[in-house]
Amino acid sequence: MKKKLFLLVLILTQFFISCEDDYMEKELPEVKVLNSLGVFSIAIEDNQLILAPKHTKITAPLLYQDDINNFNFNALYRIKNEEGEMGYFRFGWIEYKDSENILSNINWFYTNPPTTWGFEDFTIETVEVASTQKGNLKVCTIGDSQTWWSKSSLLRKKMNDIYPDLYFTGSNTDIYGFPHEGEGGNDTKKVLERMGKIPEADFYTLLIGTNDWKNDIYKSTENIKEIINYLLKKYPSSKIIYLSPLPTINGERDRFNQALKLNVMKFAERNPKILSFSLGEKMRENKNWATDYFKEDGLHPNEEGVKFMAENITSFIKQETD
Repeated sequence: MKKKLFLLVLILTQFFISCEDDYMEKELPEVKVLNSLGVFSIAIEDNQLILAPKHTKITAPLLYQDDINNFNFNALYRIKNEEGEMGYFRFGWIEYKDSENILSNINWFYTNPPTTWGFEDFTIETVEVASTQKGNLKVCTIGDSQTWWSKSSLLRKKMNDIYPDLYFTGSNTDIYGFPHEGEGGNDTKKVLERMGKIPEADFYTLLIGTNDWKNDIYKSTENIKEIINYLLKKYPSSKIIYLSPLPTINGERDRFNQALKLNVMKFAERNPKILSFSLGEKMRENKNWATDYFKEDGLHPNEEGVKFMAENITSFIKQETD
């Protein structure tokens, strides 16, 4: 009886999880298998995929690199067991805890994930599908974890829901399948180091600098100028949207961001190709911004904060194209 009750609860849980994921595709597109990572003993729990303790620690996941032979944030993966049950997923975080590799912030595509009873053997493959984007206006979101990590993975999806004519570009891919140029922990120097990977777009949104707060503000300002000048020289028909920094509960960090913003805006006002949008100031209009728009760390947006960002950035882009 207890086993039947447990099964019923598990089935209902999987049902409600699948209902919540409104981005799951109804039809499976043509899939190209790029590589097999091998057979893994895994358990699927909520939005986590757990590798059994017998597997070695994934000490250095390649994160944003497109390596089909390893786990990384950019790839689409397929799991398949001997009974032919399959699931397709992307993941947005990885940790090693209690001798287990835990892939989290997972988004499943095309079908519901297989149900596992403890650890079961699955082949994990890196696969490729054609882009399903249908928009014409190319947008590239450049930044750090505020552009990509945790709930910020929703940014492009929400922008696309508001304005389906957007077509996102970038060398990285978020958990919903949208390309982007956000990388967690990046300061302005790190962005400069990867400029060669950034593809062409009609609009670039630039939300960067908060991770520079312990650095020299003059150097950070010059780095942002160099980022902008690089893009405009390489893609002269493009426009740069400089997004003013998001507020943060860390006073010292917030003061640095405000000073950096003023420096960049002085530079931006001299060039019609550089558009400044006071995103952070709009957030501050809500006196409860810290709790309404941010996670407990007071730095990374929660889902409501990402929704606010998506609505305002999209509105600004539409205004510039009308």
